[in-house]
Amino acid sequence: MKRFLKLILIAFIFNGFLLSAFAKEKPLSEKEVKERIVKAVKKAIRVGKNYSLKDVRIKAVKKLQKPKGWSAYFLNIVLEIKKPDGKSEVIEAVDTVFSDGEYLAKDLLNLRSGRSIKKEVALDIDPKKYYRKDHLIAGNFNAKHKLVVFSDPECPFCQDFVPGLIKFVKKHPKDFALFYYHFPLDVIHPASPTLIKVIMAAEKKIKKNRADFYIEVYEKYFDIPTTKEEEIIKAFNKAFNMKITKSEIHTKDIEKRFREDVKMATDLALSGTPTLYLDGKKDPTRKKYLELVKDKNGKKNDKK
Repeated sequence: MKRFLKLILIAFIFNGFLLSAFAKEKPLSEKEVKERIVKAVKKAIRVGKNYSLKDVRIKAVKKLQKPKGWSAYFLNIVLEIKKPDGKSEVIEAVDTVFSDGEYLAKDLLNLRSGRSIKKEVALDIDPKKYYRKDHLIAGNFNAKHKLVVFSDPECPFCQDFVPGLIKFVKKHPKDFALFYYHFPLDVIHPASPTLIKVIMAAEKKIKKNRADFYIEVYEKYFDIPTTKEEEIIKAFNKAFNMKITKSEIHTKDIEKRFREDVKMATDLALSGTPTLYLDGKKDPTRKKYLELVKDKNGKKNDKK
């Protein structure tokens, strides 16, 4: 069964290349560029005793506005991992590389701002696919501005960010619609997949609205140092005074919803949380939405 690996390997298993040239003769076609990128990445990935490379695929390409002539190539890297029990598992990792048709780079650095282009570039959201009513947790579905957040309830950065985001949208429901997707970083937070399924099961029973429920979930600051389902369920039940059972988190609908959420994130080649999109575009600052609403005195909001 496939599992999605978000961060490990992406540091990455490249043999230290930062920049390499393809050719200095006639310009390469886009097809040739893609073929050479795949070949270069495959060559750069170190094969270890516990994993082997199965495939490298380019899932999407996006032209950069700056620097001109460069494009981002979003990769799917498929590996087979040997587990401690001797069994093997196929996993998919995502990463992004850059090329101008002659050179290939792992990242591009803006020398003026000091920011990594890799952290800012992203695929745009398909409104028909991601603006779903079943994922709306706050605001008005028909609001002018659409926010989409991908989050892991065990991620400390998400725990700091998500409650304030929800509260802001609750305060401005006519201006914003907030769509939420679970994105477990299970390499870093191994309890997240189970915790997310417990949250999904709890949603079926809660009487409060989803916005308030998710605020409470994140303000509980879950940090569960175990992968044992019984212990994770117990911790959640204690925090919310509920009686979620193990069978309730493994229903077909919850398993399906969990897989769909992960796929929605991996389809965008995301690798970290929290990731916020504003009106279809990734907002690496996670602050631009604050500038879209003015208070009664005409001043822009600077706080959530």
